[in-house]
Amino acid sequence: ANGDLELALMRARRALQLDPLNDELHTNIFNWLVDSGQRSKAVEHCQVMCDTYKREGISLPDQLSRLCQTARMLATPTPAMSTDPWPRALVNAGPYINRPQAIQVLKQAFSRGGRVLLEGEAGAGKTRLMFEAFRGLEPAPRLILASCRDGNQTSPYQAMIRTIRHQILQTEWNALERVWVAHLIHLMPELITLRPDVEPASHLAENESTLLEAIYQLMLVIARPGKLLFILDDAQWHDQVSLNALSYACQRGFFTQHGLLVVAYRPEEETPVLQRLIAATTPGLPSQRIRLEPFSAEEVRQFTQKMLGQTPSDEVVNRLIRETG
Repeated sequence: ANGDLELALMRARRALQLDPLNDELHTNIFNWLVDSGQRSKAVEHCQVMCDTYKREGISLPDQLSRLCQTARMLATPTPAMSTDPWPRALVNAGPYINRPQAIQVLKQAFSRGGRVLLEGEAGAGKTRLMFEAFRGLEPAPRLILASCRDGNQTSPYQAMIRTIRHQILQTEWNALERVWVAHLIHLMPELITLRPDVEPASHLAENESTLLEAIYQLMLVIARPGKLLFILDDAQWHDQVSLNALSYACQRGFFTQHGLLVVAYRPEEETPVLQRLIAATTPGLPSQRIRLEPFSAEEVRQFTQKMLGQTPSDEVVNRLIRETG
């Protein structure tokens, strides 16, 4: 395959010597270089192309202008990812009541891969537990944290769009094949700016499986450097098609090979679509359930003592338990 590509590049360059203003040849050469990982050569080709058109006194066609925009992005170093990728807004700064057994289960599950169902009532400490488990993983894995803060998720793909909009790196978008970017542009119009080399698909895929496959291919790109930890927090509030995207990834074997999916939810608020995700079984996919029980009286006492700096009375502890469930 590499030999065929080199032969195609050689022929296209020879043809370009005869017709140096051939838009199609320039586009093909650029795309072939990018697809084969020769990005520095793709940037050089765009520079030569721009010089040629300038020398001839001809403005660059729109298609070639978009290629030059992509070349500028390829030539710009991408900032390193934060050493602490967990969103600060989701870190509870209050005292932490340690649950070592649950932490160990999550760490072992990440090493093995698969799926973990983390259930617990509101305030049971699910998000904080996942944060502490993530902090204890070495080396730190690539994290995708899909979180909903309210129960009004009605638009299809709303939660998934919000997640990938803010958590996918430019280098990862650059590495995604154009055919999949073209479909995702309909969900995220700003991709036209991030990937100006891609024309949007002529229409939004009528078959949902095409978009599910595009998201799956994006997840494969994210997981190339190492294992992925995908956390679906407050899963009871996520929209149906976002949950379908993760079900599809499970069925394709993603979390068997490339990382761990943690589904955190409140059992008292399960929706029918979440129930289907929880009940679904995939051959070869390790799956286990962690149930976080409400804090015991002693744990409530420890938490209150750390917050107030003094030991609460039994009456205060019992009142807190009654009023917080």
